[in-house]
Amino acid sequence: MIITSFAIVIIMSLWALLRYVFQTDMYGMEEVVVMIAFWLYFMANSYAVYDKSHVKADILPSMLNKRHQRLIKPFLYALMLIACIIYSIWSFDTVYFSYVEKPTTMALGIPFWLGHLSILVGFVLSAFYAGIYFIQSLAEAVQTLKGKDYSSDSENEDAFVL
Repeated sequence: MIITSFAIVIIMSLWALLRYVFQTDMYGMEEVVVMIAFWLYFMANSYAVYDKSHVKADILPSMLNKRHQRLIKPFLYALMLIACIIYSIWSFDTVYFSYVEKPTTMALGIPFWLGHLSILVGFVLSAFYAGIYFIQSLAEAVQTLKGKDYSSDSENEDAFVL
């Protein structure tokens, strides 16, 4: 993510310098920026799922006590896993179509499947992490149902390191 962020900043700065100082244009650079931005966005998405810092609607769980939160988490992660799997299937279809049909960008002829592949990789990674968190939360829920306190002693209860 750092590399893609720097690449976008460097390209955009160079683009502005060439356009406004040297009165010339970097033909087709917007296509490169869009491809890099695709990878940045979807890798950041999968990292946010890994880090549990993704956007989520957790108003209901926050109103529950810790025991009920541990019992509802598997359902929430199951929904997230199902959504990520569905999006992975759709993005696979998109990558397959763009690989077979071979559409390219207008100026530089960059194959669309390169950008579409970032969507597939991002959602597959998100599904992977959602699956891990589903299994983890299911184990916590089972322990809670058995009457054992499964709370973590660490500061960040949601932290999970592979």
